Amino acid sequence: MLNSARSLIAAGLAVLASPALAMPTFFNTTSPSNWQVATKLPPGTDGDVAQFPVGGPWEAAAACTGRAGWIANIPSCTNGAGGNIGGSNWTQFIFRQSFDLTASEAASLQLSFNWAADDSGQVFAVRGMWKPVWSLNSLAEGSLRMTSWPSDESYELSPTVTVSGFQAGTNTMYFWVQGNGRTDGMRLENAQFSAVPVPGTLALAGLGLLAAGLVRRRAAGARG
Repeated sequence: MLNSARSLIAAGLAVLASPALAMPTFFNTTSPSNWQVATKLPPGTDGDVAQFPVGGPWEAAAACTGRAGWIANIPSCTNGAGGNIGGSNWTQFIFRQSFDLTASEAASLQLSFNWAADDSGQVFAVRGMWKPVWSLNSLAEGSLRMTSWPSDESYELSPTVTVSGFQAGTNTMYFWVQGNGRTDGMRLENAQFSAVPVPGTLALAGLGLLAAGLVRRRAAGARG
């Protein structure tokens, strides 16, 4: 029994002491040079995903003047009251960032972040309901994932979003945003990769700690 407990302790300590992985980097919007943006606004149904620029062209994103942490298609972060790209009432964007992962990283890592979008997810009579969304490695409508903001106000940072299911090689995160032309863009903070928790590994570490406690109590009892 004592030898079994000691084995569990050794295994648990090995898990806890395993060296930290060197994590890849996903850049916040405070590093706009790592982001690209596409805009497209032919006349059409406002808020319709089909109106987004799924084929580009992609251009370098710009830091918004006077709006720390925000990026847009142009430094002024505004495209004119009511929107003026392609004659539409509203300006639509896809922001993207690409990164490379090894097969091991793709299988074992998750990405977390908080993000904000201008415009918000409120209902406007002119354009209906638009909710900013994100997608991984696909621009297909079925790949879009919704983010929940407090009171649907996407101007504020969202709760933490966690993404997994990456592929070996190049991955791309897309952020779909619609603006009203007066203030346009997005903001992303606290982006970081971390290891996906493995239930069996965590259980092993817990058993090791439990066994260590049992050994200490037995040893104390023997001394008493």
